[in-house]
Amino acid sequence: MHEEGERESTHETICRRISGAESARSVAVNILATKGAGKDPVDFTISSGLKNPQNGYLVFNKKKDTMRKSDFYLIEFTLDDDSGLGLRFEPNPVDAFWIAMGDNVSPPHCPQSPSYDPTVYVVSDPPSGDKLTVRNDDDVVQFFRFSLGFVDSTGTQHRFDPIAQNQNGGIGNAY
Repeated sequence: MHEEGERESTHETICRRISGAESARSVAVNILATKGAGKDPVDFTISSGLKNPQNGYLVFNKKKDTMRKSDFYLIEFTLDDDSGLGLRFEPNPVDAFWIAMGDNVSPPHCPQSPSYDPTVYVVSDPPSGDKLTVRNDDDVVQFFRFSLGFVDSTGTQHRFDPIAQNQNGGIGNAY
């Protein structure tokens, strides 16, 4: 049997202790921005271990990730800008991340204006503009669509609208 400190160090690459009762699992999501080929000046591509290869959705599943129901995800978006436009995440978190929550059957429409949800929200939008961290509690089985906001060196706004799915897993109160 492991001591408490040993167990936590074993999980330190997976979970980071936030407070006594809950832990966060940090997950990387990379956004590649390239020069657009069509009417849009930017093409965005998303890559992550969360990405479902069949439909491209980001899938959050606490049970598969051996997380407790009280745990949450910290989604660490990183921008790789190869567009030549000098893109960065919007400096205002309200403009950097919009969200539309759906049901457990199908994704909602893309958010068309600033929108907020108390279970999926920005926790860090550093001035460097190349990262954005979002907390996802994954409390309910549901699809959601979010819109990431970017601004280029001229101040022009650009948006990218991926789809995600919460699967509300978790394994009680133990690891």
